[in-house]
Amino acid sequence: MMKRWMSAVAVLALSSAAFPAMKMTTNVKEGQVLSGDFVFEVRVQSEALVSSVEFYMGDDLRNTDESTPYQFKIDTLEETEGAIKVTFAAYNSEGESVRESFNLRVDNGLGKGIDFHVERADTLLAEGKFREAIQACRIALKIDKANNKARMAMARANYAAGNFDIAQKFVEDVLAADPNNLEAKALFGAVNLRRAFISGGADSISVIKGALSLAAKTQQEVMEKRADAIGEPTDANMLNFLDASLRAHRYSRVTSLIRPIQESKLKDTAIMNRFLYALVRSGRFAEAGKLIQTLDRYGAPDGYTFALKSVILQMLGDQQNSVQSEKDTLLEAPTGSVTKSMQMYLALARGNFSNLGGYSADLLRQDPAGSLSNYYGAVEAFINRDFDSALNRYQTSLLADPANYDMLIERGNQIIEGALSQRLQGEPRNERLGLAQAYFEAALGARPESFEALTGMTIIFTMMEKTEEATSYGAAAVAASQEYGAAYYAYASAMRLRQFKTPGDATLRTKVQEILAGAEKSDRRLRGVAPPSPEVAWSFFYRAGRIPALPLPPRG
Repeated sequence: MMKRWMSAVAVLALSSAAFPAMKMTTNVKEGQVLSGDFVFEVRVQSEALVSSVEFYMGDDLRNTDESTPYQFKIDTLEETEGAIKVTFAAYNSEGESVRESFNLRVDNGLGKGIDFHVERADTLLAEGKFREAIQACRIALKIDKANNKARMAMARANYAAGNFDIAQKFVEDVLAADPNNLEAKALFGAVNLRRAFISGGADSISVIKGALSLAAKTQQEVMEKRADAIGEPTDANMLNFLDASLRAHRYSRVTSLIRPIQESKLKDTAIMNRFLYALVRSGRFAEAGKLIQTLDRYGAPDGYTFALKSVILQMLGDQQNSVQSEKDTLLEAPTGSVTKSMQMYLALARGNFSNLGGYSADLLRQDPAGSLSNYYGAVEAFINRDFDSALNRYQTSLLADPANYDMLIERGNQIIEGALSQRLQGEPRNERLGLAQAYFEAALGARPESFEALTGMTIIFTMMEKTEEATSYGAAAVAASQEYGAAYYAYASAMRLRQFKTPGDATLRTKVQEILAGAEKSDRRLRGVAPPSPEVAWSFFYRAGRIPALPLPPRG
């Protein structure tokens, strides 16, 4: 009897040695403070197979993990701030179990206030730490989910991280609460622009068209509201008023303001430079030429004035004096974005393409993300057939300024050039022309009176043989600037199409000749030309119709 009892004790001892008690370790300790996303890690020691590990928050079973490593992730922002109790329970195939509980605390710093977390998000965003920035924004929204400052921060962070759908959602929330929020409007346009860049499929043209137009119009509205916020012009705010108006493409407003006081301001170089800039951009080239002569005699021209003088003389066909003024600019200001932009434009106008690369590189070094520098970078890359770089530069330019209608027009022309060089016909040709049309329409969204964009639309519809639209846009282009030769030339092409389609209308021949007379008067390069085909009209528009893009004049 004693032997049988001793044998049973031995068996139990052996069983205990083979299967020791289960042990559990975790990565938390009693009283630990948790914030943000936190991952609990559990390790279990057991001779028998561990069948599962459970995770409890309070008394609620949150999750079960059946394979190692045993991990449980929680988003503390979804939990109530303050004390929490977590429990882990492990079970093995022999029916054994082990259980550990911890009293912890959730603290995401809600007491620091929304401003603290929004400012932290912006700092993290500037450092390229997108995930951390988004987390800071989530904390701000935990404090007040309807706070627009926090919503905008979340939109900015997600936009930077490439989460465009999320960014748009938060921007739309801001605009629903505050329809006049300028930052939200600008970001809303930028988000849609990004979506246009990555669009594809059968409906890509309609997506691009909508996004481009929305981005351009939105940015233009932002700039106009900023200009309106300055109020009426006074001696104290004059330069601010003029610059805001120029950024909003209100060139006629600037010229109408300065023209009556021109004689009293001839020595005020800052104001005269802005007057010249507005005249050029609004297509008043002859008036700009006369003003240059006046400033030479009675003004106080500086490097910017000489730069404008050089491009104006080039546009008026006086290349010899344009070259001399270019030299004067280089003496006054041999470097800088104004000089390099001038040189870039003049090289394009004169056909000196071998110099484009150096000028473009200088501009991009000075302002790698700038809209103007990337505009010229896109032009240079396309001319040198580096189409990938041209695409990247165009996108960067528009992201910096979605209302840069120079870039929109240039991209439309690049698309037309591609369709013509590939000799596309029929539906493929019209599809590409429709894409180019989207860019010209977006340019008109940024500046409805853009004679360059109106000229582009005239050519597009002429190429598509849509007579009514072509002649309507042609008349609008000529009305927008009666000194822009490319507009007359494109209009003549549109009227030539109408003449072919209605050969019995004798008045059309006279109308075409009247338009060509306007072309000759506005641009000496068009003297004696015949009514052009749309392809010839486009070639002149693209090669000779570019309006100089320069930075705004300096303050002095």
